[in-house]
Amino acid sequence: MKSTRAFVAFCVVSTLASPVLAQDSMRFANLPWGVTKAETQKLLVASGFTFVKVDEEGDLRFAGAVPLIQEPAVVFAYFTPDDRLVKIQVDIAVPDRRALAVYDIVKGFLRDQYGEPDRDLSHFEAPYDAAAEVSQQLAAIRGGKGQIAAVWAGQQPMQGIVLSVTDKLLAELSYETIEWADELVRRRGIKGEF
Repeated sequence: MKSTRAFVAFCVVSTLASPVLAQDSMRFANLPWGVTKAETQKLLVASGFTFVKVDEEGDLRFAGAVPLIQEPAVVFAYFTPDDRLVKIQVDIAVPDRRALAVYDIVKGFLRDQYGEPDRDLSHFEAPYDAAAEVSQQLAAIRGGKGQIAAVWAGQQPMQGIVLSVTDKLLAELSYETIEWADELVRRRGIKGEF
């Protein structure tokens, strides 16, 4: 599974490094990039999310419902050491059997707003395939033998959106700036994960 996540990260960074769409901004809950933790907390609470905690990295966690689909979610706001927002991750918590349906609904909203994804990273390893029944697709994803993901890229500033179904069968929506790639490298270096 680590290799699958590494592949997704590589594709996201390479997609963001060569922007395709001319979107002014790709934002979750209209939250501007580069804002501080205090500003992020204020804006997300005003958008209906409940502040939960500050984690060990100094990032913020919120709970609430995803706008438009009103599904329960946990929202993570990631920051640089100098207190600038560089990533929003939304984990949409639905029963396993609905993970692909919620993915399709969210993908439809993103398609309406930003057009077709720049990259479709969906694939399945044998004996699974994309035409399999939903239960088989979910088993493949859970077992690290399949992946459902799509990436949209933006330009101002270098940013993008990744939508996926995780191995825990969460529909995960990540809004990222290109600065997130550097921040992720910094964090992994501190933890000795390279």
